[in-house]
Amino acid sequence: MKKKILTITALILAAFLSGCGDTGTVPVEEAPLSGDGTVHLTVWGGAEDEELLRRIIETFEEEYRGQADFQITYEPQSESSVTDVLMADLEAGADVFAFADDQLNTLVEIGRAHV
Repeated sequence: MKKKILTITALILAAFLSGCGDTGTVPVEEAPLSGDGTVHLTVWGGAEDEELLRRIIETFEEEYRGQADFQITYEPQSESSVTDVLMADLEAGADVFAFADDQLNTLVEIGRAHV
């Protein structure tokens, strides 16, 4: 579970800060790898942000091409409902997601309960 939380944090930073300069890379041992070495990620975001998120995903894949093979899946998920969905089943949650900032403490507690 700690690896998943570290991966989420590292990938969010890499994706959103890639335009701000060199952010480094996510260590391979922290990435969710399949048996064939492909990094499988699920991204949740608001349906209204789908076009922007797909561009961010494409930019991310271009930036890290050659370092890893990515299979990134976008799924629409409202920021306001992320906490409810994660409380129901944390392990089924996305690897990268946005959430309303007033839900941060609740999400931290969910993570602590699953460590």
